[in-house]
Amino acid sequence: MRNNEFNRIRNEIVEGLRQHKGEISVRSDGLEEARFRTIMRSLPFDFPELFYYYNYRYRKGLRPGEWTIFPMYFYDRITTERKQEKLAYQTKRILDKVRSIPDPTPYRKCLALHNILVRNCEYDKRASGPDKTKLPFSSRTLEGVLISNEKIAVCAGITKAFKYLCDQLGIPCMAAAGWSADPGNLSEVEMWRTNPTSWTHVWNIVRTEYGLGHIDVTWDMCLTDKGGPIRYDYFFLSDQEMRRDHLYKDCPECKSTGKNYYGVRNLFFRSLRELDLYISRQMRGGKRHFCFKVAKGSWDNTVKNFVYKRGCELLPSGWTMITTQNVAQGIYEFNFKY
Repeated sequence: MRNNEFNRIRNEIVEGLRQHKGEISVRSDGLEEARFRTIMRSLPFDFPELFYYYNYRYRKGLRPGEWTIFPMYFYDRITTERKQEKLAYQTKRILDKVRSIPDPTPYRKCLALHNILVRNCEYDKRASGPDKTKLPFSSRTLEGVLISNEKIAVCAGITKAFKYLCDQLGIPCMAAAGWSADPGNLSEVEMWRTNPTSWTHVWNIVRTEYGLGHIDVTWDMCLTDKGGPIRYDYFFLSDQEMRRDHLYKDCPECKSTGKNYYGVRNLFFRSLRELDLYISRQMRGGKRHFCFKVAKGSWDNTVKNFVYKRGCELLPSGWTMITTQNVAQGIYEFNFKY
């Protein structure tokens, strides 16, 4: 089946779902069952605005290539329309903020969306706790992020919300499926490599003026303390960086450009000398919070002791140093609190 024929059939199905039809008929001589299932499986992530649709039944026609689809909707038409109105309202508020930023390039727009989601949504911890069976359907769709009052979701819902907002801004964006350890947990990565199970995580790949890059809003959301500085450990990473604690296949290549958040903000250091110049200057200027990325190498094991030593030399006494580290991504966060 040619791509334009594939897209025609998919668009017919999507249009039927948008109209909340109870029965959708499509026909194509080249539409085999495997291809049909591929179309249906791709819909929730390719068209995240269909948050109210969750499954389907189907019946083959008498002639080859004839299919009748019976969609299953989580909400009736009236409830769906009410939620769509709320989605439109929330989307406009977000897009107005994003479009008002200085120099709104695709990269900067993605950064603004990332920040808005991290600040205004929380990861639904029921997904990994004893209440997993109580996880609502909305947490797996953009509804959990953009419509519900709770503003909680799992990676699927967060990824769909980010893609939906990128779609509205005309930024090419897709969902990537794979597996991820808890942020920076290398032991989990090695254990999975030797005993792979199923794909259990999703995130986004976007195209900006810098090319393609991975953005995992979910993990940055989990790393960010409520009310604290936003973390950017997984903003616009290359394949080389992402594969340190994410495993995936069948994704477009994301080349190394050095345009992750820390690289763009000059917070990526290749040696202790570079780091010393930054830390010393910032401490003398009164800064007490630091978050940066370092190149992988033998010297990165000395970072904690080095920063502690500089604190002793340059800061007034009486502080407590609070440290977090993402080992896989080479990211350190230091807070000197009095």
